Amino acid sequence: MPRYLRLEVDGRLDATGSEVTPLALDGLSDISQKFREHGGVKSVAVSFINSYANPQHERLAGERIRQMGGFEYVTLSSEVSGEWREYERTSTAVLNAAVQPKVDSYLNTLERFFRDSGFRGGNFFIMSSNGGLSSTQHMRNYPIYSLESGPCPA
Repeated sequence: MPRYLRLEVDGRLDATGSEVTPLALDGLSDISQKFREHGGVKSVAVSFINSYANPQHERLAGERIRQMGGFEYVTLSSEVSGEWREYERTSTAVLNAAVQPKVDSYLNTLERFFRDSGFRGGNFFIMSSNGGLSSTQHMRNYPIYSLESGPCPA
C-alpha cells in the first residue's frame, strides 16, 4: 500500500480495549476526500492499533465511511483477523480490500455463467483456505479466506 494512501485519524484505545482518546469521526471526511482526489479508490481497509481488544472504533469508522459513500468496499481488520499483532492484522485487511473488487467481479461472472448454463442446483459455495465451504456473499466480504481455494458446487 503506497504511503500516500495510508492515512490517520485521531482516536486511541489502550491494550485492554479501554478508550484513551475518542475517535475523531470528523477526520474521516477529510480522509475520504483525499481518497476521492486520488481517483480509483474503490476499497478501503481500516486498521487501528488495539482493535483486537475492542473493535468499537473500527466499527464506528467503518459505519461512517459507508454512510459517506463513494467506496464500494470497506474492510475492518478486526473482522478479518483477530490477531493481536498490528502488522499481520493490517496486512490481512489490506490484502482483503485489495482483492475484494476482483473477487466480487469474478463471482458475479461465475454466477451469471451458472445461471445462463441452466444450473439449477441451488447455491454454490466457495472452498475456504481451511477446507470448509463459504457462501458467495461471505467470500465477497472476506475474499482473503479463499486464498488457495476455489468454487465448489454443492
